[in-house]
Amino acid sequence: MADEPENQKRFLDRFESTLSKLNQEKNETREMMSTFSSLLTQYLPDGRAPTNNELKDAVEQLKDVHRMAGLLIVAVLPGSALTLPAIYALGRRFGIELLPSAFRKRGIPKDNSEA
Repeated sequence: MADEPENQKRFLDRFESTLSKLNQEKNETREMMSTFSSLLTQYLPDGRAPTNNELKDAVEQLKDVHRMAGLLIVAVLPGSALTLPAIYALGRRFGIELLPSAFRKRGIPKDNSEA
């Protein structure tokens, strides 16, 4: 019974981490939409064309949106606690990245505070 507070703490830590990563994905998707919007409006009067770096980031984020959609579909199915890790392992085996960028392990995460 002494493990219950520790288990609750680990659960809450993981939950907060997941929320933080979902918030990062939301911010990156917002940036992606802004980049694509500026790409589409560059031909309008006073339009600004996005830089190549902005376009590259936007395309990567679009891939992340599709990854999140696929994972959410699988996550709502029964048995997802077993199938998600299996699908992830299978994807890694074949060199396919299934996790959105915010959920991949990296160095120091970039600050995506809302402006």
